[in-house]
Amino acid sequence: MATAARLPTVPPSAAAGDVSEVELSEAGSPDLGSRSSGSGSGGSGRSTAEYSGWVYHLGVNSIGHEYCHLRFLVIRAKFVAMYKRDPHDNPGLEPIRKGAVSHTLMVEELGRRRVNHGDVYVLRLYNRLNQTKKGEIACATPGEARKWIEAFEQAKQQADYDLMRGVNWNRLQNENEINLDGHRPRVRRYAQGLGKFVRIGKGAILTSGCSYIYLGPEMLLRQSSDLQGQEIVNTNFGGDTGDAFEAHEWRYVRTFNGIRIFEDISITNPKVGKVILLKSVGVVSANPDTVFEVVLDLDKHKRYEWDMLTADLELVERIDGYYDVVYGTYEPKYLNWWKSKKDFVFSRQWFRGQDGAYTILQTPAGHNKRPPKHGYERTKINPLVETSELVTNSSPVTVDPSHFHGTLHRAKTQNDQNSWSAPGGEKFMIRGKTYLTDYHKVVGGDPLLELLAVDWFKVNERFDSVALHPKSLVQSEAAKKLPFILVINLQVPAKPNYNLVMYYAAERPVNKDSLLGRFIDGTDAYRDARFKLIPSIVEGYWMVKRAVGTKACLLGKAVTCNYLRQDNFLEIDVDIGSSSVARSIIGLVLGYVTSIVVDLAILIEAKEEKELPEYILGTVRLNRVNPDSAVSI
Repeated sequence: MATAARLPTVPPSAAAGDVSEVELSEAGSPDLGSRSSGSGSGGSGRSTAEYSGWVYHLGVNSIGHEYCHLRFLVIRAKFVAMYKRDPHDNPGLEPIRKGAVSHTLMVEELGRRRVNHGDVYVLRLYNRLNQTKKGEIACATPGEARKWIEAFEQAKQQADYDLMRGVNWNRLQNENEINLDGHRPRVRRYAQGLGKFVRIGKGAILTSGCSYIYLGPEMLLRQSSDLQGQEIVNTNFGGDTGDAFEAHEWRYVRTFNGIRIFEDISITNPKVGKVILLKSVGVVSANPDTVFEVVLDLDKHKRYEWDMLTADLELVERIDGYYDVVYGTYEPKYLNWWKSKKDFVFSRQWFRGQDGAYTILQTPAGHNKRPPKHGYERTKINPLVETSELVTNSSPVTVDPSHFHGTLHRAKTQNDQNSWSAPGGEKFMIRGKTYLTDYHKVVGGDPLLELLAVDWFKVNERFDSVALHPKSLVQSEAAKKLPFILVINLQVPAKPNYNLVMYYAAERPVNKDSLLGRFIDGTDAYRDARFKLIPSIVEGYWMVKRAVGTKACLLGKAVTCNYLRQDNFLEIDVDIGSSSVARSIIGLVLGYVTSIVVDLAILIEAKEEKELPEYILGTVRLNRVNPDSAVSI
């Protein structure tokens, strides 16, 4: 019989799972026997690095049971290998899965998921041209998940580079693509029952097939498999010797001179009366991932260390990896001025910004699984909002997408053709915090501005100042109530001419001193030197992909851009026809536009250290746009 499972615990050797850079052999194959801290270059002439660390491999076995295996993952150049143990500590260890990253690999963040009584952050990997090549891995924190996304993106860029520089096509075809789904060939089948007993410290793991039974305090630790370091935190147990530990329920009491005072509320002995055990904790610095985990954790033993108001919290429903609904009760011991017991229901939404900071939104909610409870008075919690550094802290304006419509419709499904959608920024590489010293790029985060609508026009002559047109979205009453709108008008030369117009909105006033604020009210020369676009052909003919590329382009330097700053908007008219090179590329794209899926990211280039990391202003995905559907003006 299968038993309740917990997440496998990262072994003590997990400290070896940090980022390390190694040499790539001339043959381009990984040599896991070597490991160094310096950067190197292989046969391709590109700098290569090894990304390695512990992850959870998720999937379904041959009899339909879900599994969660702790695995050591290594990415070197475009090659990926998965091990049961750290190969750096076990020379000669063969991987249980291995293969190469294809240039068609897609990595999708699925957010937070409950797996084996623990929360992890899941990444889905798949080949957009072959859905049988897929799989899921999970990490302990969203920060780790972002670093793995970046590692796979670097491997994908290596695959793109090999393809573009003319690596032997037969060799590329013979490279086995990494596949994390399905069953490994020639895997030894173990007999049912308790087949293995492993001692770890003073605890033990009993394994039976894919089930894990944890005994001992070490198995309750939440250990990180962070690529750049590791934190091991034990908040539930005290002492470091002996075979057994007594659990404590520390509850925050008060703060005195910056020190938090706790009492142990688990000690109850009716024979000797109340026993008071106190401890004090000082405030120390912590990274955003750690704070985020603490804030979202529903375990009362962990919440007692910082939250004196709530008694119990429980998950009511998980909407997706970034959205859930929680039920809780207030602790009457510390709120004795209330005449009755209080409970509440609220929703939580969150995302991780490009600078590593988190935005968490808590709002009062109702749910049919938690109706008003007898003996409790249903109350509402105050909303909790963390805002971006690039906008002011004034109250946000509600942006209702139903009030804004363009001539090109928004996609209802992933395969909805002749449509647009707003993807996240994780598929784009942008300048990181240390770019000016090491040229290091990071995975983009969620856009700062929201895409409201997209217009697709055809005109006989060039169409400027779209926002001033009486029937423009910008002139609507709903748009006039928004703090700021950025209008991007891409003018496409053809017969007839086309205009692709995108409308992005800010829900708060823009900070005048921010990079975005300086761009909005700056000179045209300043804007030309900063306005940047990153293209990415998601699906399309290889010649189009090669012509468009994925490199960021300063549009103000490549083509003529005209700027219109009025009222609550800035319009940028991009004359693509002003450049013969851009005009030829667009001509090629238009020939295949009905079979192309293209992503665009718009941002302001950061040129000074204080402006880093870069922020993506907005994105758009155009799915097989039909020129015949353009509206005549």
